Amino acid sequence: KKSPYATLITSRGCPFQCTYCSKSVFGRRYRSMSPQRVISEIKSVVDTYGIKEIHFYDDDFTMDMKRAETICDLLIQERIGITWSCTTRVDLVNKSLLKTMKKAGCWLISYGVETADPDILKSIKKGYTTNNIKDAFSWTKHAGIRTVAFLMAGLPGETTKTLKNTVDFSLKLKPDFASWGVT
Repeated sequence: KKSPYATLITSRGCPFQCTYCSKSVFGRRYRSMSPQRVISEIKSVVDTYGIKEIHFYDDDFTMDMKRAETICDLLIQERIGITWSCTTRVDLVNKSLLKTMKKAGCWLISYGVETADPDILKSIKKGYTTNNIKDAFSWTKHAGIRTVAFLMAGLPGETTKTLKNTVDFSLKLKPDFASWGVT
């Protein structure tokens, strides 16, 4: 959206057990920078390189929702004035956090939807339901933040019918962007 653009990783690890995911880089144990350290890193790239936008490449930026909210509060308080985007899970957001994220400059969130089939969601151990997905997309849009839906075709148990249902479901979600992966 804005240039110059940078990426930051402020946390590592994801404790969830999605069957298709590789934990070989950061592992399952979640560890993160303090909100103050994140703000210091942001200020550094803004001051040194004139960065106007950041994408947070954390596996789940809102894994610790209180930490994410504090980062947002500090971005607002210190008037850093960047725009930013992130990736997270649909079960790691709520209306209040999304409103604060928008106020702090968040313009885009990418969510792993994967499939609309409850049995496949269960078999890949996503740990959430299609209702969680619908809520997160609704709340995110209501907050004024754009969305990306990551979707998968060909998961174990996939049929022509389940794939069609996922396509239909994704159209009803009305993401701003959809990214399909063939598994």
